[in-house]
Amino acid sequence: VRRRLGLVARRQAAHRQCTMVWSAGLLASAPLLVLPISNLPIYWCVYRAYSHYKAWQGGRALAGSLAANEAGEAGVAFEACEFLEEKDAEKEAAGGTLSEEAVREVAER
Repeated sequence: VRRRLGLVARRQAAHRQCTMVWSAGLLASAPLLVLPISNLPIYWCVYRAYSHYKAWQGGRALAGSLAANEAGEAGVAFEACEFLEEKDAEKEAAGGTLSEEAVREVAER
């Protein structure tokens, strides 16, 4: 789980670049607003730019949590990850899979 979170945090640069590219695409397609054709390209550029922006901001927050965790400060996300890893290990030892109850318990924390 932590390896996957680290991968997501390291993709900040890619999301930042994609945000800029799709924002430029939005500016390039802005003249289409005056035409009576479909504005689908504009909506698509807005959607992609916003999605990459939110992923970039999430990566920044996650990188901050990872840095805090390495400095010895426990974060809520990592406590939840540790809890899920413990529950998963218990279930594997019992021969089952992670239950929905464990996931709900983490979501309630």
